[in-house]
Amino acid sequence: MNVQVSDTTVDLTRAQVVARARSLLGRSEYCYLHESCFPPGSVNCTMMVHWVYDQQGIKLPTPSKHLLADLFLAGKEVAEARAGDLVFVQYPERMGQCEVGDVTITHVGIWTDKGTVVHACGKRRTVVEDPFRIFIRDSSYIRGYVRLLK
Repeated sequence: MNVQVSDTTVDLTRAQVVARARSLLGRSEYCYLHESCFPPGSVNCTMMVHWVYDQQGIKLPTPSKHLLADLFLAGKEVAEARAGDLVFVQYPERMGQCEVGDVTITHVGIWTDKGTVVHACGKRRTVVEDPFRIFIRDSSYIRGYVRLLK
């Protein structure tokens, strides 16, 4: 599934996606994959991304137990991230990993205009905005950038 958005709205939409993601900072509780998530009040990494894009009128795959993989496949993989792009990583200790071809991913966040990543981190930190180096932890953990907007 490729998301189609007109060129004239892309920059504005990128800014709106980042602003919507930032609106969750410190106000959403974290819910684990096996729990019911009700955005914006409770989110995990995949439901946060799904809700942010849905609020901008951009429809993504229906949430399922494979949403992390579905998000990875929903757009176009790119070499460098721009605001609003998705950043995928594989943390070795993280549960809930999925396989997409030969890529294993465990977590996703939204790249911002400041080189940071907004993501639903966990029960202690909830939704946060971290510098990229903190988000990926180790350069070997990065699995790719996916662009949902042109």
